Amino acid sequence: MKLSGLIEEQSDKALEIQSLTSFENTKSTFIVSLINSFKSLICTGILILPYIFYTGGYLLCTIFLFVIAIAIGYTCILFHEVIE
Repeated sequence: MKLSGLIEEQSDKALEIQSLTSFENTKSTFIVSLINSFKSLICTGILILPYIFYTGGYLLCTIFLFVIAIAIGYTCILFHEVIE
């Protein structure tokens, strides 16, 4: 009798935890998903920068970072011209 009561209690707890972690009733919009993806990409890049500078050398990585920043800036200018 004790074992069946314990099994039922554990089953009830498992169902309660499952209902708390269920995402069936929550809705996410495209914008929220886009923002979460953008945040994860930015945070990953920020967290990896110290390691990249350590392994690649400070001077080379700084130069490469500025070259990439200039290329991205130029690409944004081109996109702006195309949209207009």
